[in-house]
Amino acid sequence: LRRKFKSKLVVYVHHTFHTYRTYKQGMWISISLLTEKISLFLCKKADLIFVYNDEHKKDLISKGFKSQRILTTGNGVEHEFIESVKLKMHEFDGCFCGALDKMKGVYDLLDLWEIVLRRSPKSKLVIIGNGPEYDRLLGIIRKKELEKNILLMGYLPEEQKISAMKSSKVFIFPSYEEGWGISITEAMACGLAVVCYNLDAYKVFGNSIIRIEIANKQSMAKVVSDLLNDKTKLADAALRAKEATKDMSWDNIASEELKEIIKN
Repeated sequence: LRRKFKSKLVVYVHHTFHTYRTYKQGMWISISLLTEKISLFLCKKADLIFVYNDEHKKDLISKGFKSQRILTTGNGVEHEFIESVKLKMHEFDGCFCGALDKMKGVYDLLDLWEIVLRRSPKSKLVIIGNGPEYDRLLGIIRKKELEKNILLMGYLPEEQKISAMKSSKVFIFPSYEEGWGISITEAMACGLAVVCYNLDAYKVFGNSIIRIEIANKQSMAKVVSDLLNDKTKLADAALRAKEATKDMSWDNIASEELKEIIKN
């Protein structure tokens, strides 16, 4: 198509597989790895490639891509939409939003919330999203009789999702692998304190979020519990998060990307 229309080929690479995903076996993961290799092979001739952090850039360079064709961009937030959403839900203490998949740390989420409940037995966690682990998660919640403390809401339309976020205090995201962290960005714009695992993709957020050693559920639970029991600390973390998203405008990002596309 590029040759036919004599146009530029611009590619966005949001994410690539990493070696620690190889614990997954079977036909589907093999197909995913194969299609990624084919895609990346085709992308090598692109005029310009946008990635979302320096780790992605290094990863592509290690795969044989030319560094001068790779530029780091960002993701934006729908500020006007988020500000327009009204609170229509009961207040929650914790919130998670994402695919209900093992790599998103959904079972870590249940474990650490049980630890939080030892200190604050009435705390409520809302889980937003759908995925392959939904039924099993629901079964565990029922088996442990945690229905009053953990609300599994499934998929929600955008307005309801944002309303649920804005009705919460702390956004908890124990994901093991992210290309950027769209849910985190939205939670920050909603004015939530964010606690997550310390992934390379989150370096862009600096100290506006609280990063915990990967897989350290005890430490994450303690930080979440401390925030919920200290209003000043919670307010400070929430303010830092919201302030950090002010410059994350889609208009700014689109404008900068267009300049690079024209220039290259």
